[in-house]
Amino acid sequence: MVGATIELDSVLRAQGDSGSPGFVYVTDDPPVMDMSQGFQLAVVDNAANQLLGSMWAAKGLTYGLDLANGSYGDVGKLFDHVDLEAKVPPFIDAHHDALRLTIGDLLGTFKNGPSITTQVAINAEVDLKVVSGPGGALRIDVGTPEIYVDVLDENVDGSNQLSNAQFEAVSSFGLSRIVAFGSGALGAVPLPAFGGVAVQNVKIKQQTGYVVLGGSVE
Repeated sequence: MVGATIELDSVLRAQGDSGSPGFVYVTDDPPVMDMSQGFQLAVVDNAANQLLGSMWAAKGLTYGLDLANGSYGDVGKLFDHVDLEAKVPPFIDAHHDALRLTIGDLLGTFKNGPSITTQVAINAEVDLKVVSGPGGALRIDVGTPEIYVDVLDENVDGSNQLSNAQFEAVSSFGLSRIVAFGSGALGAVPLPAFGGVAVQNVKIKQQTGYVVLGGSVE
């Protein structure tokens, strides 16, 4: 026997997602699997988006941070606290040349004491990659995001005038949050593990709406 093709139908959900509106299901043609190099795994983007939509419904992108008591760089010197809330679920698109995660309308409300000092809307796109840990386990990770930050005037106490340095600090903070979310959320998408063997030459690509991983097992 030279190989096998195994198809799994799974459900990926986060705990506490009872208010989930679901996700936009897209019909994808099955990918062409090539086992000549060792192994290949295809994860449909609908599976990842099911998980991302579930995490969003479970308020996984709604939380507050005490900036005064943490390693948050310059933004921790400007503000005491930030509340983050994603207005729409993130999603993965595997239908174009690059495999990409999009996070839209991540609202950041920055406070000093009880006053809202500024409010921003962060939108980001980030390409995906596969990395292997010390034990050879694979996980999806993110590259450097391309982010867009819009300063909002509604609900802000005061003039809401940010200097260039302050805007850069807020943008840098937003980038770090996008990376943290992307790595954590997509790292939860199950990828194959091979006990006692090393996975080499791992590559990731897109094909007909699937995240396709390939590599060799040694």
